[in-house]
Amino acid sequence: LESLNPIVLGIGSTELVGGVSNFQAEIENRSLPYINSNLKQGEDYVFEPYAIKNIAVSDFENVDILFMSVVDPSIQQTVQRHPPTGV
Repeated sequence: LESLNPIVLGIGSTELVGGVSNFQAEIENRSLPYINSNLKQGEDYVFEPYAIKNIAVSDFENVDILFMSVVDPSIQQTVQRHPPTGV
């Protein structure tokens, strides 16, 4: 995945099937730009909630684009079956 050099990656139910802690451990030594706007531990976001990237739309023009990722809140039912993650 790193070789694709993604601008950002959104987190979905597939990434969280083993729980948030397992996913965090899996990506700990990788430089992948994961974001998510609704996974929190207490008051803190687990991942950056959004990213603003300046993207070239032509040879002469760039625009700022806001990227957000929201996971279905029902994923908490699945995550809760695994060891507690605090999310």
